[in-house]
Amino acid sequence: MASIFQLPQKITSADPFSCQTDDVSSLGTATEQRRYLTNSPHNPAVVKCEDLVVQAVDVDEEDCQETTYLFGMIEKKRWDTVLMFLETNKKAGFFGLGGDALQTSTDARAQAQTWINRKDWWGSVTLRQLPLHAAVEFKAPIRIIHKLVELHPEGAKSQDFWGNLPLHLSFKYQACDSIVAFLLKAFPEAVEIQNKSGRYPVDYASAETGAIIKICVEQNQKEAKNEEEKLIETLESEKARLMEIQAQIQEVRGEINLLRHAKAKASDPCTLKNDDNEYFNEFATGKAKDCTPGASLRKMESNLPWAKKGRKVAPGKARKK
Repeated sequence: MASIFQLPQKITSADPFSCQTDDVSSLGTATEQRRYLTNSPHNPAVVKCEDLVVQAVDVDEEDCQETTYLFGMIEKKRWDTVLMFLETNKKAGFFGLGGDALQTSTDARAQAQTWINRKDWWGSVTLRQLPLHAAVEFKAPIRIIHKLVELHPEGAKSQDFWGNLPLHLSFKYQACDSIVAFLLKAFPEAVEIQNKSGRYPVDYASAETGAIIKICVEQNQKEAKNEEEKLIETLESEKARLMEIQAQIQEVRGEINLLRHAKAKASDPCTLKNDDNEYFNEFATGKAKDCTPGASLRKMESNLPWAKKGRKVAPGKARKK
């Protein structure tokens, strides 16, 4: 049994509808599998798997149709017609007695996204699903599954009226391994989604396949936890390195401030800055030279005998007055 965790790279069979592939050994990397198959309990921002799906019961019935050309061809298993319609937007139409004639259409993508809703005689819903659900259920070729997902990627995340994802149906109707692998790649979180019966996709698988999937999921979860621990350790070391750089920056800033203060002192002798970062005037201590207007005359008068005795004015001037 080929590994179900392999994404088919290329169809090699002459039959375009074959499920055989040339390589089923490289479905993404281990990192990709861990990113999609696991939810980290340490990350509160991780979205729950149930929040990623689109439920058929939430689809407005007015937006549904009873059938479409695409859905009808899938039910009839006319795979060549379905593939031609999906790839070329052309559908086959009856033309007199000459057989099929191609009719141009532009609604292949729209039909791939259209929900089909059907009811029984009492008005109860018996079916509500996308063409992708029907294609898996009727065992369509892998190329058709590829094309349907390409035209409507949300289809792989959509539950039908009974809560079945395409992955549920692929196990339930025993699709080939390549289709299972492709659906897993399209929406790996599907392995953790329950349908209305409370069953997971692997519950419909054989005992061997289910055991393999569970082992792979557990292994991926373990590897994801180890990778997360390594990431946390890396972040802590990076945080310590940044704090060290911040301390070095603070030290450099302190040296720059000292240089600025020294430069300010050299350019302005009237102002100094002490160790406590408090400015004071040197005139109060008598250390600074008086450079104001009249400073030389005041200095000369202060050296006169009468000034040294504490008089403010000359004796002669006081008598004249």
